[in-house]
Amino acid sequence: QAEDGIRDSVASRGLGDVYKRQGGGGGDRGRRRRREEEAEEDPGDVRDDSAGHYEGAVGATIRGRYEILGEAGLGTFGRVVECADREAGRRRVALKVVRRIERYTESAAVEAEILRDVNRAAAAGGAGGGLCVTLLDTFEFQGHFCLVFEKAGTSLYDFLKGHDYAPFGPRTVRSVSRQLLEALRFLHGLRLVHTDLKLENVLLRRSGVAAPPLDDRGRIELADGDAAIVVIDFGGATYDDERKSSIVNTRQYRAPEVILNLGWSTPSDLWSAGCIVAELGRGELLFATHSNTEHLALIERCVGPFPRALVAKSRYAAKYFDGDARSKWEAVLPRDGRDHVRAMPKLRDYCGRDDHLHMLLAGLLTIDPDARLSAADALETVSYTHLTLPTKA
Repeated sequence: QAEDGIRDSVASRGLGDVYKRQGGGGGDRGRRRRREEEAEEDPGDVRDDSAGHYEGAVGATIRGRYEILGEAGLGTFGRVVECADREAGRRRVALKVVRRIERYTESAAVEAEILRDVNRAAAAGGAGGGLCVTLLDTFEFQGHFCLVFEKAGTSLYDFLKGHDYAPFGPRTVRSVSRQLLEALRFLHGLRLVHTDLKLENVLLRRSGVAAPPLDDRGRIELADGDAAIVVIDFGGATYDDERKSSIVNTRQYRAPEVILNLGWSTPSDLWSAGCIVAELGRGELLFATHSNTEHLALIERCVGPFPRALVAKSRYAAKYFDGDARSKWEAVLPRDGRDHVRAMPKLRDYCGRDDHLHMLLAGLLTIDPDARLSAADALETVSYTHLTLPTKA
């Protein structure tokens, strides 16, 4: 396990890749947010990412039914195009056209099968299932495996980026948090782990949502109904009893048990959810980092020391921790890394005087996965009625 992390498997990337590069703004916060992408590029990866892509242009028709209206995104896995479905009153859809490469085709087929399971369970009345993206169709076209999804709006990340990372207001955070936890309660009821929850993979359901003027604390409070979300990108989703990859999640949302290679299950999604809730109210990553040492130090600084018994189980214990299960960051990190860790606020300070927020984040960001709140527990025990979040300093 490399110090700077292992690049997420390209085969596990899905529809969320389409939304990552849209929107404006950014500045220093945007650069810091994306620094992992630069750090984790693999200079030895010389595969031709241009091979096997579908090359149809605007106006072309796929399978005689889906008329291409525009480009939605281009990723390692292939292309996503916005289409009009001629057999459904020109309903707008997002059509993912996978590259003609075996490993991507196989990965997309697995994603489709998982989404069929998810959508069937949702149709049967599973509460929270409607918060997961709907797969409308799959087929092969000119050697490309294709997936047709409902058309949704922009990702939460791109919405923040497009508004210079102004944080969401408490009512919007409350709504999005509840929906996200409801979706996770549903998925975990199926014993399915999403494995890649982040702002890029949570979309606003409505297209063209406009942000109102900032409130007097510099926050965006979406109008009623505009905060409806849909969870996407099931390309890495894994049933709990299946063989699992050792590394999952995008770095900044990765749970401690994943970093320490202790195995993972549904609690890893709840850690990611905690990172998302915190980020919504600040507009910035909770753990902005690009290395394991720094990441573990930030966690320790924010939520408290790692349990000794947990650290002792990891084969990386001596690499990242001393004999008292304390992070070695002060002796290992360069000066800018040490300064970054020292600037990390304690979770109690981050939450200010909001006991309800602290209760939620402390439960979701519990280091020991066995003691972490489940989605059902979070929904039952946290009073969202009083949930507020502090603004950025």
